[in-house]
Amino acid sequence: MATTTIPAGAAAAFSAMGARRILVFGGIALIAAGMLFGDIFAVFVLHQNGGQTGQALLAAANAVVAQDSSAVNAAFAQIGNLLEDRGTKVDAHVHMIDAGYLALLLALVQPFVALSASSKKILARLFLTGGLLLPVGIFLIHYVGLAYSPFSVIGWASILADSAGALLIIVLLVEGWGFWNYLRDRHAGPVEPELPKDRTWERRVLLSGGTMLVLLGFIYGAWYAAMNLYEHENRESVILTASRVRPPCVVAGSAIIEAI
Repeated sequence: MATTTIPAGAAAAFSAMGARRILVFGGIALIAAGMLFGDIFAVFVLHQNGGQTGQALLAAANAVVAQDSSAVNAAFAQIGNLLEDRGTKVDAHVHMIDAGYLALLLALVQPFVALSASSKKILARLFLTGGLLLPVGIFLIHYVGLAYSPFSVIGWASILADSAGALLIIVLLVEGWGFWNYLRDRHAGPVEPELPKDRTWERRVLLSGGTMLVLLGFIYGAWYAAMNLYEHENRESVILTASRVRPPCVVAGSAIIEAI
């Protein structure tokens, strides 16, 4: 039976239970789990949620025609609940995948982080812990709400998510500090073995193509947030405000004209 021998360089670069190995396997697990959760959400929740939101909007419009303020408030409360349900699940899916990508990025720069091996291992475990708890906390926001919370505007799930996010930021700052220390000493070599310098066509295509996809995704997200996000939110606010004082047919016509 044929056996596969791991190259010595690869074995040295991925020491057993080292920081790089923890980050690589943990990052892959976070990405896979985030994608799986996103697929399940898209199949079993997303479209049903959109249909219920449309029905609630129609109910709100009918209530405006009937001048039933209590029914309008109830319809918009249902819409808010549906949007929160959808939004928290989308955010949980996205944040889990993003944490996985950041873990893989940290794994690449580990040879250039001037910290001890034990410190980097602790940081890797803390990062993966935060990367897991952050989407879990976001997911639970819709279900936990403000129950048993000592605060009036933030619940325990939000506290968990914020704490996990703060943990990720702290780890990134410490890793950045170690990288800065490495850059200050220009004559110092890598503090641990680098990845094998494999220049095969497959590796170059996967590395460069994957990097481009990640960068394009971040650039598009930043462009949308800067150019369109607040404009779209303002349009939604204008339409919802107008629906309280004008017939729904006029509101719908105005919305179509603005969209065009």
